[in-house]
Amino acid sequence: MKALSIKREYGKLQAFVDEYSRGKKIFIKVKCNNINIDSFKSQFPMTVQALQAIYNDRKRTTPINKSFATFVRQVNYDKLPSFISQLPNTVLIKLFEIDKNNILLQRSGAGERSERKWRTREGTYRQLLKNGTLRSDIAEDAAIKLLHGYYDIRIERNQVNHATAESTTGIGELSSMIEAYLAELEKYRK
Repeated sequence: MKALSIKREYGKLQAFVDEYSRGKKIFIKVKCNNINIDSFKSQFPMTVQALQAIYNDRKRTTPINKSFATFVRQVNYDKLPSFISQLPNTVLIKLFEIDKNNILLQRSGAGERSERKWRTREGTYRQLLKNGTLRSDIAEDAAIKLLHGYYDIRIERNQVNHATAESTTGIGELSSMIEAYLAELEKYRK
């Protein structure tokens, strides 16, 4: 029953792990051009899908002038799990068909903790503004909104940097979040 639970909860991740553990000898034959990628794919479809995801991500982030086949022949098989771990969370969820509901449930616990911490911090900021210890040239609610935006970015950045289970935000999404925050901040600049 445990194997069914793993497959349901983690989608195709278990299939990849199974393939990876037995695929190294065959992969060496691909690297040496003794068998083609299509033959390898028929035996190790999840491994090839993972390689394709890595290739696509690298192509998206850096200029790659080589074909997928050339890329595969140059990959160090032992580093494949490390390369996969560097993929954006959205790619991993799609690649391994992970149930987003499981992730969101886990994240909601962390999100609630983060939101409680923010509410405490917001109360402190409002008190500091009220008694004059903290001063702002903009309205209190606008200042609190900007501080909340900064707080959210800091929390997400820490989760991305430390690869926590709570983070489903990729670096690109974090960059967009920061750009939106800076655009909001720019509205108040004199």
